[in-house]
Amino acid sequence: MKTINEFEKRIAALEQELAFQSMALMSKLDQEYDRFVYLGSEQAKEQAKKQWLQAKQERFNRELSRLKAQLEIKFFGLRGIEGVRKLLTKKKRFVSFL
Repeated sequence: MKTINEFEKRIAALEQELAFQSMALMSKLDQEYDRFVYLGSEQAKEQAKKQWLQAKQERFNRELSRLKAQLEIKFFGLRGIEGVRKLLTKKKRFVSFL
């Protein structure tokens, strides 16, 4: 990557890949967290279901964060988005980071 235009194209590609992978991740978690069975009072059932869904959301957030970090390395190298942005704004013209 040598220009800001290329940098912006990579950011768009990263965001698109992240969107696709987050949908796949949610689908996977929907399957894993599909069956919820609880035998007990209605109040206890609602509380357990709330905790079940909260655990699903927390896992999604953790895995999405990990996925974003992996994709950032894939698209921008070890410097990441901010490191490459700093290089491009400092030199304004030609920078190679990969």
